[in-house]
This record gives sequence, structure tokens and C-alpha cells, in this order.
Amino acid sequence: METVVLEGRKPALQEGVLECRVETSYDGLAPMRAEWDEAVLRLRGPIYMSFDWTRLWWQFYGGNRSLRLFVFRVNGGIVGIIPIYIDSIGGWPLRLRVARLVGACIPPKVFDPPIETTWARGIWLAVLESLFRSKSCDFFSLGPVDGDYQALGSLVDACQQSNLAAVLEEAEGEVHTVYHLPQSYEAYFSSLDGKERKVRRKKLRELEALSPVSSEVVSEGTRLTDEFERFAEQHRLQWEAEGRPGHFHAWPNALNYNRALVSTLGSLGRARFFNLKVGEEVVCRQYAFAFGGTLFAELPSRVNGPRWHKLSLGCTSQIKLIESAIAGRFNVMESGLGHYDYKILTGGKERPVRVLRVARRGAANHLRVAAFSGLSAFSRLVLQKAWYRRIMPRLPAKFHTGQSRLQLRLDF
Repeated sequence: METVVLEGRKPALQEGVLECRVETSYDGLAPMRAEWDEAVLRLRGPIYMSFDWTRLWWQFYGGNRSLRLFVFRVNGGIVGIIPIYIDSIGGWPLRLRVARLVGACIPPKVFDPPIETTWARGIWLAVLESLFRSKSCDFFSLGPVDGDYQALGSLVDACQQSNLAAVLEEAEGEVHTVYHLPQSYEAYFSSLDGKERKVRRKKLRELEALSPVSSEVVSEGTRLTDEFERFAEQHRLQWEAEGRPGHFHAWPNALNYNRALVSTLGSLGRARFFNLKVGEEVVCRQYAFAFGGTLFAELPSRVNGPRWHKLSLGCTSQIKLIESAIAGRFNVMESGLGHYDYKILTGGKERPVRVLRVARRGAANHLRVAAFSGLSAFSRLVLQKAWYRRIMPRLPAKFHTGQSRLQLRLDF
């Protein structure tokens, strides 16, 4: 552990000295677990930046990587938290040491590290100094973050001010979907397109004609762990029927990792399962987490079969999920990365996500980064787009594999 005091320029109307504490293990920060999470909430960070979420990710995926946990304070209060890991790819003489946010690649989320905007430039300067001054790192990839993440511009400014770092690329690719929830379900439903409202009413009537329709929320005790196993099995069967492995097979060790998330975050009251029932059968499940006033919808699952396909369960279950979220007094629902038609139809708003890539200055380092960037693009084309998305789904189930660990490491 190292503690650094930064006495740089103080922003106008801001008093105090920016202090940076850097830990290389979660053990040293365990006593400040509650304070960490309170700061993430106050600074509008996502659950993916909470203490236990990042700690568990590191426990499952840290491997032989190195950890840098940056905690910034002013006058004793936390003004920034940036958890970073450094992965060494390749070997001498061609080796690249890549710094990324803890959790960044398995699977990707919208991370938005919690930073008080007034201190953002000083925070990023300290991070760049720590990563690049000792040459322990060659490249820093920040993201994915929301397109309007305010501290992103401060990192660009810090790179311009620093003689150590240079911005290589600010990429805008995928989108993520956000629902801003009103205070009543009636207000939400009336906000939908008129044609869509008619379709939803019709599909719900068709469901009710089979058997009474009801919703339930599972959020407590041992029911959570049992419900996760039921969800994982339903999710597996759904994707197996479509010739794909599903989330828990696609990502390395995802089943055990998510079991740990449900157990640990469930004990803090943050895990949720929203179930849509037709009679006694749960036809749709939604795996989610609660953090402050935001519901983070992780994964859906639904039953298979011809009788269900024509009933548009995806949209119907999404609307019932939103109804439960409003009843639970959530004001925002984060619905994850990627474009999905059903999310747009049900009132979700797509927002851009960005990744900022920064390299340590120096011609030799820039050549090394360029070489690995080319290798990254090649692996994405061959291992992700060609094999995983196009070839593998057409093969018998025994040939189905998860995503390549090599490709995930190179996906920076």
C-alpha cells in the first residue's frame, strides 16, 4: 500500500488537499467497505463499482494480474474511487501491460467510475502518474462508460496536461439502454406508443386466457440462492433451444461467479429475481440487482415452446418487470449493453457508450501498442465474429464453446 499527497492546483471554490491511497489488495480496504459503497452512491457510480462487486470479480478473474485500487480523499471524505488491474500480455521483447477497470472484460458493463467532477482532473493526473511514471503500465483502456460520463473529458484534459500520457483513441461503439421510471405504472404505460399499448393489452389478455397471470419478487434469504439455480436452468434451456450456449457457458466461470454475487449481494439486500407466472408456472424470470434508486437488470429467461412463442413473452415480461420496479420505488432501470428491439418498444432509451484508450508516451511504446491493437482486431474478427457468432452456432452442441479467453484479454 502507498499513500500519496497531491498538492496541485485547487479548483475554484474548493478547499482541501487531494490525497491518494493506492492498495494492491482488497484486504487493506475491508474496514471501509460501507464507506466505499456510500461514496459510489453519492457520486452516482453503478453497482459494478461497489466494493463487493469489484472484490468478487477480482477473486474469480484476477489470476496473476496485478491490482491497483485508487481511493481519493479531500478533507477526509472520498471524492473518487478507481479500481484498476494490470494485465501483462505477451512476453519479451513484445509485451504489453494493459490497465483496465476491475470487471471490464468479463462481461463488459457500463462502469462510470465514481469521481467528484470538481477534482476529476487531479484524480486522473494522479492515476496516470502512478501507472506510467514507473513504467509498470504501457496502456490504459477506460470503459465502457456512458457517453455523457463527465469525468471522461477530464481524463482527456489530464492527458494533455501530462507529459507521460497520450490519448490514442476515443471510441464510440455499442449502446446501452436506460429506463427513466415515473412514479406510477399508469404514467409509464400511457407513455408508450399507442399501437404498442394495444399490442401489449392483447398479448396480456391472451396470457390470462390460459391461466391467471401474476408477478412475484424474490429478494430474501435462502430463496435467492434457490431461485438463481432455477433461473440459470431456465436460461440454459432457452438458449440451448436456439443453438447457443447462453450467458453462463459463454463467459469463463460465470455460473460460480454469479452464485457468489447472489449470495454476497443478496445478504446486503441487493439481489432480486422478478418472476412472471401463468397459473403456477414461472414463464419468465429476470435476474437483477438493486443499488440506491437504480435497478440493474442483468439477464432475462423464459420458457420455450410453440404455445409461448406467439405470446410475445419478451415484451410482456419486460413491461411486468417495469411495473414491479415502479412499485419498488426505483426511478431508473439500467438494462445493459447492446441493441434490443423489445427494449425500445417498451420505452427504453438507448445511450452511447465510449472507451478511451491512453498510451504511455514514447515512439517504441506506441509501436508496441499498435502491434497489439492489430492483433486485437484480428482476434475479434476470427475468434469472435467468425467462430463464436457465425460458425459455432451451426455446429452440433458438443462443439459449442465459451468465448475465447485469449480474445477477451485482447479486447481492450
